[in-house]
Amino acid sequence: ASELCRLRVADLDLGRGLLTVIVKGGQERFGVFDEYAASSLAAWLGVRSLVARAGVETVFVALAGVGTGRPLTRHGLKSLCRRLAERAGVPHFSPHALRRTFATLAKENGCPDSLLMDAGRWSSHEMLRLYTRASRLKAFERFSPLAGLMNP
Repeated sequence: ASELCRLRVADLDLGRGLLTVIVKGGQERFGVFDEYAASSLAAWLGVRSLVARAGVETVFVALAGVGTGRPLTRHGLKSLCRRLAERAGVPHFSPHALRRTFATLAKENGCPDSLLMDAGRWSSHEMLRLYTRASRLKAFERFSPLAGLMNP
């Protein structure tokens, strides 16, 4: 959430699908994104100037309340996610859930761990394993003894 809120327009390269952002510990790291994300970002950047206040450098800005046009904050992002989740009937949703979903879906689509670690900037296999645990547990269904007993 913090990285998303700190991302500056100047640090995006839509053509190459690259970005640089300040991560935990104050270090600058690069990230990658696909063509779909690039086209979505381009669409947002096309209308961002209608909302963003002069001098605001961040990609994402608040769209409502007293902070309208100012940089989106972690609190604002959490609030936005909570409101969207409530409207969709999804309980217990946070921006961090998107990171877990990214890892889980990439793993389910066959992404090798080493590539996924680079793409998500996980520093260890153990940390990646924690993020993809739900996917691994869901995969257990096909081995479930109960399912075999109940569906001969």
